[in-house]
Amino acid sequence: MAQQGFIVTAVEPNPAMSTKAEPYPNVRWVEGTFDKTNLPDASQHWLTAAQAFHWADAKTALPELHRVLKPGGAFTVLWNNRLNDDDPTLSRIWKLIRTAVPGFDDNYRDNEDWGATLTSTGHFHDVSFAEETHIIDMPRNRFVSLWKSHNRLTITAGPDVFTKLIRDIEQDLEAHKIASVPMPYLCRAWTVKRKDK
Repeated sequence: MAQQGFIVTAVEPNPAMSTKAEPYPNVRWVEGTFDKTNLPDASQHWLTAAQAFHWADAKTALPELHRVLKPGGAFTVLWNNRLNDDDPTLSRIWKLIRTAVPGFDDNYRDNEDWGATLTSTGHFHDVSFAEETHIIDMPRNRFVSLWKSHNRLTITAGPDVFTKLIRDIEQDLEAHKIASVPMPYLCRAWTVKRKDK
């Protein structure tokens, strides 16, 4: 969003994570959470949550997000779901994961009715939905880092299985001489409008 010229206020609960972001002159970082953003009342035109709102408690988060939005503002939640069968490297890696952690479900967020969740407290209304496919070309080290940072996979696998799985992924990429992976995604987004009265 910063590259598109938006003035961005980025809310991050973990200060160490914000230090990893590329610096942009139009981005300001604030330590906060969904239910305590530390932002002023009616200070934001649009709020987004990418790959994150499933961590929030809607009962406390939605009133807080309503508070910081300007009248007429909107809130969008979105997720990038990997299309695991659309690339041969990703398909092989997904088979390694499913072998190491049988039954692992990476698209568990699709089980939620996000329109109903986002309007559940009465602070938001007028749900709209959009989806779009796209590809992110990931160099090998970024691709491996993606799996290393996968919280649900880490917890589900346990430390020993997870360590071996990462080693197996690295060995597969080396064996197939993979320098980068064109990661296919389906981005799904739900947007709701702030209820002003």
